[in-house]
Parts: sequence; structure tokens; C-alpha cells
Amino acid sequence: MMRVTVATYRLQFIPDFDCDAAMTIAPYLADLGVSDRYASPILAPRRRISRRRCCSTNPGRVEPSG
Repeated sequence: MMRVTVATYRLQFIPDFDCDAAMTIAPYLADLGVSDRYASPILAPRRRISRRRCCSTNPGRVEPSG
């Protein structure tokens, strides 16, 4: 049986909100009816490529938040 997405929530990682913080709000989001969560890009963009990060990322480097 295929699982159906009911509602999504985008997590924006910043210095004061990391993966551990995201885990602490997961039950709250579930109570709100959020079935799926996804995160802002965490991989650094390749040099000379769009800062929007939609073109290409450097899988060897995590972008510092902030």
C-alpha cells in the first residue's frame, strides 16, 4: 500500500536550530498533522555556481548556517 503525504513542513537549519532541535519538535509537528518534513539545503554550493543551491552542490562540504 502506498503512503500518502498529508502535510509537509520545511525545517530551516541555522546556528540556533540544528538537527537535534528538529528532533525535539517532531512530536509537535506530528500532533499538528505534519506527515513529512524536509530541510533547507545543508551542502555547500560549488564555487562559481548559483548561491540558490539548486544547480550543483559540493557533497564534501557542509555549508555553515547563518
